[in-house]
Amino acid sequence: MKLKLFLLFGLFATLDSFSQELIETKYFDKEWKEVTVKKFHTKREIYKQADNIYVIKDYFKGKYLEMTGYLSQLEPDVENGTFTFFDKRGNKIDEIIYKNGEPIEWYSWLGNEKKLVADYNFSLDYENVNQLTETTEKKNVDTANFEVVETMPSFEDKDASYFRVYVQKNLKYPKLAFKYNQHGIVYVSFVVNKDGTLSDFVVTKSICKSLDKEVVRVLRNSPIWKPGTQKGKPVKVKFSCPVVFALF
Repeated sequence: MKLKLFLLFGLFATLDSFSQELIETKYFDKEWKEVTVKKFHTKREIYKQADNIYVIKDYFKGKYLEMTGYLSQLEPDVENGTFTFFDKRGNKIDEIIYKNGEPIEWYSWLGNEKKLVADYNFSLDYENVNQLTETTEKKNVDTANFEVVETMPSFEDKDASYFRVYVQKNLKYPKLAFKYNQHGIVYVSFVVNKDGTLSDFVVTKSICKSLDKEVVRVLRNSPIWKPGTQKGKPVKVKFSCPVVFALF
């Protein structure tokens, strides 16, 4: 009986090993530029598991497994599924869930404990600042989103510029964006409402979905502001927030 169980297990293991077909191997340097095998920092193996399902496995210096993930499309890559990051001992350190190229949830491991790092379960709004129409401009006036008022909103009893301290303190560099050497400035506009809450987050300059969502996540979690006033009454005030992601 034990022999039969062993043979049955071996059969399933063999079938599973053929369920993924290695279709390509690539090599990248530290800045995530494709290079030859002689100068690589990361080796990537790409497997086809099924139609529109690709498995990627990244190896640091070709030695230990650094990351695994799922794509629904190649060139350009579209992340769709769970991306798992490992340390040199093979222990899980981070797990990020993607859907159609956008991060949804980010978890980290502290020992055997899995902890939610960032919740990205929201959609992004984009606006091309170079293509504002008269209708768009009129809508801003009609909804009374002022940019300058008699008394500007304040954050934690300080000037609105102090808000950048809060952003810098709470901002996290998304793992995949860091790995792919994605950096630059993300611009997001938002409105401080009459009750001090923030809303109407719009990305006006994008770097990538991961960085865009991280900025909006931090803004969405902001503490209540003291609203701005015009003629003694609280009003909505619109701000633009530039956030720098830099790699050193």
